[in-house]
Amino acid sequence: MDIFIVEIDADVEESKKYQKKSFTDSAKLKQHCMAYYAADKIMEKVYQIQNREIEYQNNKPVLKTKEKCFSISHSGKFIAQIFSDSNCGIDIEEIKPRKFKEISEKMKFQNCNTLESFYKAWTNYEAKYKLGNDNCTTVNFKNENYQICAACENLDEDFHIYLKKITDFSKS
Repeated sequence: MDIFIVEIDADVEESKKYQKKSFTDSAKLKQHCMAYYAADKIMEKVYQIQNREIEYQNNKPVLKTKEKCFSISHSGKFIAQIFSDSNCGIDIEEIKPRKFKEISEKMKFQNCNTLESFYKAWTNYEAKYKLGNDNCTTVNFKNENYQICAACENLDEDFHIYLKKITDFSKS
């Protein structure tokens, strides 16, 4: 599995044509468009996928051709994406103050005594939810003040992490 952490370091006008959903919050709309723009560029340049048409199955984006499985998440200034030959899910969350003990109790997260342990449990939950399967391998890590979890059905699959900037994809 390949995990791409992409920093939104500029506005890419071309990204607006990648809009898949409607948003009232302009920041969320920008993150969404940039995420699908980056996904398209990764599929094109890294995996040489010609037909990158995306459809939704159970609210999850999938390639119509099924050439690659992928998942997308965004928070703050980062987009997290995972690509695999197996079903996968990913979540990224900016670590910021919140009433994590109340949420932990409601979500039945065990041992969430700190903000960081809460975000680790939360991203783990979200990645598995996007995957749709608890029988998986997970990778948890931090980038700056962001917690990330990637989940994949292939328990033996190695993972590689790539740090990029959105402007890396707008270069020829």
